[in-house]
Amino acid sequence: MKKSPLILFLVTIFVASPTIAISDSQAQSILRLGELNGIALKCQYLQQARHIKLALAQALPKLRGLGEMYEEETNRSFLELINSGKACPGEATIEEMIQKAIVNMKQRFQQPKQ
Repeated sequence: MKKSPLILFLVTIFVASPTIAISDSQAQSILRLGELNGIALKCQYLQQARHIKLALAQALPKLRGLGEMYEEETNRSFLELINSGKACPGEATIEEMIQKAIVNMKQRFQQPKQ
């Protein structure tokens, strides 16, 4: 019996990937940054998109699931903005939204001091 390479790949991912339990508020903070990243990319605010990725890389545990959640929300947000035909927010507006979302995410993932 021949095994599908896709099935072997998926099994490897599930076995090899560490998991982490995160709260709803932590997940929402990642999703919000993904949403804003999608908007920034669609609107060609590339500096803001880089700023979001840097903030995430510095604050979050390095786990595939968190990155995938962020990337999926980025894609969803990007496509939603295209399909809706809505205008891009101003650069100052998106920058302010990003700053608030980064502060929120950092608060949610802040390590307790020991």
